[in-house]
Amino acid sequence: GHAIKSVGRSLQDTPPNEIEEDVRLRLKALWKWRFDIVRQSAYPASYKNEIVHFGSWFVSGKFDDEWLLDQLEEVLRITSWAEVDHLVTVRLADLSDRFPAQTVRCLSKMIAGDKEGWRIIGWRESMRKILSSAISSGHPETRDAAVALAHKLGSLGHLEFRDLVTPPATTDAAKDS
Repeated sequence: GHAIKSVGRSLQDTPPNEIEEDVRLRLKALWKWRFDIVRQSAYPASYKNEIVHFGSWFVSGKFDDEWLLDQLEEVLRITSWAEVDHLVTVRLADLSDRFPAQTVRCLSKMIAGDKEGWRIIGWRESMRKILSSAISSGHPETRDAAVALAHKLGSLGHLEFRDLVTPPATTDAAKDS
């Protein structure tokens, strides 16, 4: 876990375009090696303290977006969490226009993983962007997943997303025209 976290922090601190391709490939191979061990384990959740730190790799943006999202989604499937959670949700929001279905699935897992119930308060802006992108994506399954997630957030007391799923009220003036 310390190694994965340390690499992630180094990636975050490295300026864009300053990682050579051979280093990037070796880091991907390191991740694959560790994550294959997790996948093959009878108890993959026992590796949670290690793999949640992939979040710092995810937010670094030093790998292609599809690979990062695929790996994050796998981590979240096992752990329902990724460290530097607030930055992970910001990055998910940045990717939500291009990957609406995947970002909604990742956000849903992160919300489920917020055992304290207060961390998601800091994700409001990112959640709004992810949900909005998914609702307007033009994909019915993605829209339905986002609407269901907005309703789940409402059931948790986060009512600020209801405007995303409720049509605006019509006024009497609008009805008359």
